[in-house]
Amino acid sequence: MKGLSCDIVVLGAGVVGLSIALELRRQGLGVIVLEKSLPGQEASWAGAGMLPPGYRLDHFSSEARLRAMSHQLWNSWADQLSSETGIDIGYRRQGAVGLIPSGDSQRQLFDDYAQEGVIVEQLSKEDLRHRFGCQSSTEETGFFIPEFGQVRNPRYLRALQTAFLYAGGMIKSQTTVAQWNISTSEGIRLTTTNGEEICSDKLILATGAWTQHLLQRSSDVTNPGIRPIRGQIALLKESIPTLSTIIERGKQYVVPRGDGYVLIGSTEDDCGFDLSTQQESIQQLVEFGTRLVPSLRNAQLERSWAGLRPWNGSTTPWIDWISEAGCGAHERVLIAAGHFRHGLQMSPATAQLARQLILRQPTAISLPPITPELTLAQPS
Repeated sequence: MKGLSCDIVVLGAGVVGLSIALELRRQGLGVIVLEKSLPGQEASWAGAGMLPPGYRLDHFSSEARLRAMSHQLWNSWADQLSSETGIDIGYRRQGAVGLIPSGDSQRQLFDDYAQEGVIVEQLSKEDLRHRFGCQSSTEETGFFIPEFGQVRNPRYLRALQTAFLYAGGMIKSQTTVAQWNISTSEGIRLTTTNGEEICSDKLILATGAWTQHLLQRSSDVTNPGIRPIRGQIALLKESIPTLSTIIERGKQYVVPRGDGYVLIGSTEDDCGFDLSTQQESIQQLVEFGTRLVPSLRNAQLERSWAGLRPWNGSTTPWIDWISEAGCGAHERVLIAAGHFRHGLQMSPATAQLARQLILRQPTAISLPPITPELTLAQPS
């Protein structure tokens, strides 16, 4: 079988992999994306698409720097995707309400927003009830963040895939890598499980929760590597839309889509690669949403699903070079994984940083080095 060759191979056709692939293809590089199942599935499709704002590229927190970078990119990123594909990805900045129990440590999040220059409006009980239809408990305070945005995950993923293919990129679905050979002088040679050979200059790992089995780590057992954390979501349908603003309380949220559909999420379940939903968990999510927004009591539960978030034990994803075990190849393999709940939100910044690293351009922000050092193992 005749092999393929390109500049870049990207493993993983989720939101991170497709964003990077599109950004590199826009630079004129030849890019092939390999996906073990179908593009845009798994955690990328399953999330709620929330886009919190940020402004400080020089913030001491690397998470805040990535959030700020993506916030600054989202308008132009969405406009370009729409121009290239004609697909409405549902991108809008309609604001979000945050509910915080009195004295709760989550209040720090909203104090941090204010310190970053993000507009934060404190809300009274009357504001919560009359402006947003939200029933908070007596001990809670509320804040409104007008620049908080959202995007429709399935539409966004369809637009990324379409734009990449329109630009001349290639996606090989249901394709798994069986073996690779990586060297400083000769680059990357991959062999798929169907025997096809692909040669490239560089390899990018954007494999989400499935990244860990590709990595060989040092013996530091305090770092868990990347592990899957299941998140379950419920989808409700209102006959007449009553809610227009995202409402968050801690790690739970209610996200109206503007067409009567409302997402309620989400759980954090450390249960391996189990993608099933639990009736009790979904019922708890629905009860949370209807207590918070009483008008949702008339909504119908349409469906529920789960996705696997890639967690690396940190609030910051890994976006950096790694080496192949035993060969020490430098700047051949780039990892972009471990985004946890923020893959979609941080996808524009991740794509730009990956492009800057690949093309040896100055990076817009700094990220901490990956510790302990990662190396690439043979696929198993």
